[in-house]
Amino acid sequence: MVHDATSSRTGTIKFIALVLTVAGVLACLHLAAAALTIGRPTAKSANMCRNVSDRMALGKDMASPKLVLVGGSGVRAGLSAELMAKELDKNVLNFGLQAALGPGLILGKTRQIVKEGDSVILLLEYPQLSTDRWNPISVDLAMACGQEVLFGSGAASILEALFAAGPRRLMTVFAGTAQAKASTQAHVNPYGDRNLESFPALSQRDAARVDLYQPVPIGVDAASRGARAIAEFASWAKRRKINVYASWPNTIDHPVYQRSAGFEEIKRFYEGVGITFIDTPNKGLYPRAMFYDTQYHLTYEAIRMRTRAFVTAVKAAGVGSGETVAGAE
Repeated sequence: MVHDATSSRTGTIKFIALVLTVAGVLACLHLAAAALTIGRPTAKSANMCRNVSDRMALGKDMASPKLVLVGGSGVRAGLSAELMAKELDKNVLNFGLQAALGPGLILGKTRQIVKEGDSVILLLEYPQLSTDRWNPISVDLAMACGQEVLFGSGAASILEALFAAGPRRLMTVFAGTAQAKASTQAHVNPYGDRNLESFPALSQRDAARVDLYQPVPIGVDAASRGARAIAEFASWAKRRKINVYASWPNTIDHPVYQRSAGFEEIKRFYEGVGITFIDTPNKGLYPRAMFYDTQYHLTYEAIRMRTRAFVTAVKAAGVGSGETVAGAE
């Protein structure tokens, strides 16, 4: 009996050791395979990288001092840099990328296009303020054309990114089928704005999708990777005499937002890291009818209305004038 019990325990231990060994080997193989895909895009990331590089080219070619609007696609389809440039009589760039990339990648790319004397306005979508993990989209772009951000994120973050690179990315890259579509510059004006042609009429089904969006959490996790990236960018910009401001992203005005304390929390966070805040929360909240295909993308007509209101707030804050009013609203 004792011998049988001992044999059973030994067998169990050997089985567990075998499972752990196999898991360890598979993990190492995955890490090695993922590492080999760094610098190689999938079809999706090839297109994203082309979009990012097109916008970066506009930023690098635009003379300083310039004003750069930074965020996800809610900036790209939420404000008109061309209209702002005319109203403010200064160079303005729409540097709206994709919210799923997170502040680390978005601000990492922003660093490469701004210079001393420039001003940046952050209009990051609310989920970005609590971003704390790599996701398939951010990993795909970081490995394809964001290695400078990936390698600068620390050993633990790099390891997490390698594990987050899913089988689909690995198979697509090793299959060698990635190919970017034609340049997106035809759909973007010299200010980085989407042209009217990029807002085609939606099907009834796609238009109805906007009605399905529910409220998102309003607040900030100051310890999250996204919040830390914002704080680090503010410090980096200050050392280089680049002015940084923040304001509210566009989103659907849900009644519950009127009672949210998260807006004040967000404002305190930004001001706590030395970023001047512009405008009041209600200026970024709009009826569903003003949104195009997501809860962050305004219709072409609504973009122009939103931009005119935003110009008033930007002027009141003294953005780029050397007369910034801290916490201007």
